[in-house]
Amino acid sequence: MADLDPPDRFPTKVYAGSDRTNLVGQLETTFRVSHTNLYSMVAIVCIFSQPFHIEDGRGGVVGIDEEELKPGDFFIITRGRLLFFLVMGTIMLEQKI
Repeated sequence: MADLDPPDRFPTKVYAGSDRTNLVGQLETTFRVSHTNLYSMVAIVCIFSQPFHIEDGRGGVVGIDEEELKPGDFFIITRGRLLFFLVMGTIMLEQKI
């Protein structure tokens, strides 16, 4: 019989790299979420003027791969600007991130 307990969940917080106290978003994830999934979620709600990457709390680059996301805080790093940010139906334009 299949296990009916819900999967373990953990909060995942994503911050702006330029101000590591500026919370961009938070979601509750499971151990089945991959690094690629995190990049996709950020790309859905944010459009940047330059490419971006994501770093973990130790400053290591999170690769775009199928490795499972580990609990912790993550930081969006870009040399560009945040051109578009969709959050709860509100659109914010042109911000430094």
